[in-house]
Amino acid sequence: MSQPKTFLLQLLVGVNPPNNILSYLDPTLTQVDPLHVNVGDEVGFLVQFVLPNGRQQPACSISFADSTFFGQPSVDVPANHTSQFLRVLSVVGKVKYTLNVPGLGAVLDPEIQSGGGGPFIIEKAPSLFALTWDVGNQTATYTQDGNPVPPTTPVTPLVDSVEFVVTNTGGPPQNFTASFSINKTHWASPFDLNQQSFPANPANSPVIGPDQVLDTVDGGKQFPFTASVSLNGQPVSLPPGINPYITLAAG
Repeated sequence: MSQPKTFLLQLLVGVNPPNNILSYLDPTLTQVDPLHVNVGDEVGFLVQFVLPNGRQQPACSISFADSTFFGQPSVDVPANHTSQFLRVLSVVGKVKYTLNVPGLGAVLDPEIQSGGGGPFIIEKAPSLFALTWDVGNQTATYTQDGNPVPPTTPVTPLVDSVEFVVTNTGGPPQNFTASFSINKTHWASPFDLNQQSFPANPANSPVIGPDQVLDTVDGGKQFPFTASVSLNGQPVSLPPGINPYITLAAG
């Protein structure tokens, strides 16, 4: 039987205004291609913020999707310290863990794989997609983290979120609603198995969402949608020529 091994995972979190978060493993401290852990191995976590004037180590917590893996559901990491080293207690395949930083929420959702082949998997940092509809000019833009992207850009379930925004210079909008068409998908919308229509709440809000993408069974498919709003008591619909849709990442 092989001797137990010790792994230190250095998690680097880069934050660019306003909230573009990039998280990744530092390969200089961790062999990540692949990373195998087995019963008896120990894993520790070092979390650092990468800033223009250096690195900081915030207090944070790391939660584990399967508490039997280390025998506990989470571990707290004090500021300016490495976490305690946790001993692997069971071989259960891939185990997702989530890094939570106060003020930022979950900034990293990787997986540890134990007891066999396969790489250490790092999932993408969350993105916010937004459709902004200018009612006065009857135009729309689709963005990812504030940057224009085509609607073919895939959104990742359980990671990314989408919001809908309406702008108008001629008066406040009312009853802003985004509605998904009947589609050849298992889910009625990327956000809800049965719900196709999403009204703004309250009714005079110009923003719907953001709603997290939750559909994990329609990978690679598209969800066409439209939008409507009331201006001065008159209904206005998104022009059909815009033809927006949300594309799910391939499963």
